[in-house]
Amino acid sequence: MFLGAGSLITWACLATASGGLLAPIVAGTLIEHFWWGSVFLVALPVAALLLLLGPFLLPRSQSVGTARLDVALRYARVSEP
Repeated sequence: MFLGAGSLITWACLATASGGLLAPIVAGTLIEHFWWGSVFLVALPVAALLLLLGPFLLPRSQSVGTARLDVALRYARVSEP
């Protein structure tokens, strides 16, 4: 699916850098002109697009075995502080 590990790393770095650069600008503009919740609403169309396109773009798993829980997760407990 991907051209190579170098290409994947390049795209991941580009997405991270552009997100880090644009996020404060977009969030500041939204907060200045709208209510603070609009910052979170920006992610909804992106999430919906990923949910719709994900099954078509992501490769299926090739394993035929059943999924097993990790032993540590099976016996993990949440303790109170």
